[in-house]
Amino acid sequence: MENDRRKFLAQTATLGLSSLALGTATAAAEEKAKVPAPSAAIALADPAYAIELRRAPYLVRLRPDGVSIRWRTGRSQGTPPVVRYGTDPDQLTHSLLASELPSAAKDVCDWVATLTSLTPNTMYYYALELASVTLCGGDERHSFRTPPPVGAAETVRFWCIGDSGSNRSRDVTPAMAVQGSGPVMPVVIRNGMKKFNAGKPLTGGILLLGDNAYPTGSDSNYQSAFFQTYGDLLSSTPMWPCTGNHDLTEGVFGHNFAVDKTGLKAEADDAGEHFPFYYSADLGNLHLIVLDPWQNWWVRNTEHNHKPWRRQMEWLEKDLAANKQHWTVLVNHFPIYAAGNIDSDDGLTDLLRAELAPLSDKYGVDLFLTGHDHTYQRSFLIAGNYGTRKTFDREKNVKFPGDGREQPIVKQAGPNSGTVYVIHGAAAGGRPHGAFDHPVMIPMKNKDGKPRNGWVGPGSFLFEVEGPTLRGWAIDEAGKVIDQFSMEKRV
Repeated sequence: MENDRRKFLAQTATLGLSSLALGTATAAAEEKAKVPAPSAAIALADPAYAIELRRAPYLVRLRPDGVSIRWRTGRSQGTPPVVRYGTDPDQLTHSLLASELPSAAKDVCDWVATLTSLTPNTMYYYALELASVTLCGGDERHSFRTPPPVGAAETVRFWCIGDSGSNRSRDVTPAMAVQGSGPVMPVVIRNGMKKFNAGKPLTGGILLLGDNAYPTGSDSNYQSAFFQTYGDLLSSTPMWPCTGNHDLTEGVFGHNFAVDKTGLKAEADDAGEHFPFYYSADLGNLHLIVLDPWQNWWVRNTEHNHKPWRRQMEWLEKDLAANKQHWTVLVNHFPIYAAGNIDSDDGLTDLLRAELAPLSDKYGVDLFLTGHDHTYQRSFLIAGNYGTRKTFDREKNVKFPGDGREQPIVKQAGPNSGTVYVIHGAAAGGRPHGAFDHPVMIPMKNKDGKPRNGWVGPGSFLFEVEGPTLRGWAIDEAGKVIDQFSMEKRV
């Protein structure tokens, strides 16, 4: 099994290492160089002389009664920033001092403010201030809607991006830099989602399916590949992060997304070492669960009894057993059924399938979302197949015969009633390599005319729940639908 682990690590490694230097000369600093230095009196009277926003605000851990807002500024002294917020962008009647966090980069300050006692299903606007300077906000872009009360059968809509983190710096000559065209594929895919979504609010948020910042998930990787790529969405749309095998840099994932006592929480082993990150949340009548088998298990060993992983599995079963929501969605970077550029019958994914598929069946998980395979694949409603593709029995394991395109998939609530497994790891581009023949997956028509049990090409995935109905759409980089389905769940 150790050989399997080494093979898996080699397959998922990325050759080469690049980084993006943070902190360039600001316009304020350049202007300062052109004029005489200000007097000490002016500097003291105007502490905001070089104030700047280094990372736009982003929303994490949205709840019916609260949200946490994170952002980054240049290094400053004096009074901490203030968040002003309210239900009218021109009348931000509430305010809260931010708290400074330990920084993951030099010469910057990272801040968090956790808003509480908010009203469910309500639109709020906010603005950020530092030393009486408005950094941003007071407009539609800096706003959010709190989710409906837990259990409410109202629409909750998500955008899912897997393996999206390819917008990173590369060593090129000036001549190479001006060749070709742009923008980079993650930006094109983002724009395609906006065309398809046509302004509908992403009330659930953005689900990150892992490998969010290539090649190693460093702070500079995250700055360019994630925060700068999706910044226009992050200031008004909450995110739900998941680790992948490229989110490796020690502490960065946790620093970016673990906010406070109401945010994500890390597990610790007996020696006090912490691992990112698994958690759950309730939005409307949907229960969301995010798992972390990578940092919590496979990076260290593949032993079934690895203590942090066993604690995660114990936590998962308790969480599932206590869940009373109509819909249950489970997220994990690594697919347990796949036949694209990842084959789920090889190596470590066998271990994960043996752990997660029985729990998914036992507690009636409805939708299981993954990335890692840089393709789109969607299964029938299935249960009971814990082995390889050779053990799959269509008559026994498929719980509803249809694919959900023309007529909804009908699922009865309860154990062993079936799960739809979705892979979408093509938010930075697709990889055509692989057999695409896994029997649990639904056949799809590809652009090249070749029949495959999956889709080869860049794109992303959206889904929503509305009362007893779940709808899902796989869209390409232009925003065109390549697959869609609906599911009706009967209690």
